[in-house]
Parts: sequence; structure tokens; C-alpha cells
Amino acid sequence: MAHLKSQLVQKLSKVLTKAFPPPATVELEEHGGIIGVIRSSEFAGMESLKRQDLIGGIVKSKLSLEERRRVEVIVGVTPEEGTGYVSTDKKWRVRYNAQGSSKEILIEWPARPPRDVVARRIWREELPGPQIIPTTERGDTNPTITQLGKKGIKITGIEEVID
Repeated sequence: MAHLKSQLVQKLSKVLTKAFPPPATVELEEHGGIIGVIRSSEFAGMESLKRQDLIGGIVKSKLSLEERRRVEVIVGVTPEEGTGYVSTDKKWRVRYNAQGSSKEILIEWPARPPRDVVARRIWREELPGPQIIPTTERGDTNPTITQLGKKGIKITGIEEVID
């Protein structure tokens, strides 16, 4: 069955392909959020953080805040470094408490999903629509987790679902 790409994936692909033209490649997948990899020789000799800053700057300048919230992670690698990510093939059950009620969601992710990714998914589940994310303390490494906590939401478990 053909996989239809969402309008946002198509838009993001066009934006990133323009910024990283062939022979670079841009691959994006959507699994509740957008993940992807850009293979470009432009990343040669560049530290990981600089790569993420470059990609993040492009995404920030071309997508609205609401659109950016749907982007989970896009990594930049050189052609020699390989794929950058493994195709999503695992399901994860995420349990959390929201205002005293136990809830769960399923996430597809190649490995145990990072807590910040989980927090963004829970945020979209519990607080749909446009949101103004309040400022957090300078240096807070997980602002989404912090803000969920202020709203009475806490991640209680992440486990792989074995079919």
C-alpha cells in the first residue's frame, strides 16, 4: 500500500531539499511526529551540536510554531556516516498520570524513546491545539517535562510492546 505523506512532511521535505540540494538526501517519516535524516557532505567536520543548530535554524525560519511542534528529530550525517537512524519498527507503551488519572499512549520509535520526545507526545495528547509554552528557568534541559509537571502530568513508565 502506498504511503501518503502529510502536507507538513511534503513542505518540510521541500524546505530541507532546497537547503541541502542533491547530491544530499532528505528522508522524513511521520509516526505521530516527524523524524528524519539529512545526508550531506556539508556536515563533514561539523560537530553534532552545530549540525542540529543548522537544521533547527532552517526549520525554525520556515515552519510555524505549531508545525515545529510536530517535528521530533532530524539528524544530519555525512554520506560516510551511514543512515543516522534506524527505521521505526518498535512500539512503546508510555504510562503517565494526568491530574490523578492513569493514562497511556503508544509511540513508535526505533529504540527506547527519549523522555523529551515522550513529553512532547503527551503534551500534544493532553493539551491539543496551539499552546503558549511558558518560559522555564534558564538552563532547563527538559522544559517540556518541566511544564507538564507544572500541569500535574508525570511520566510513570516506558516499556516496549512485544507483539
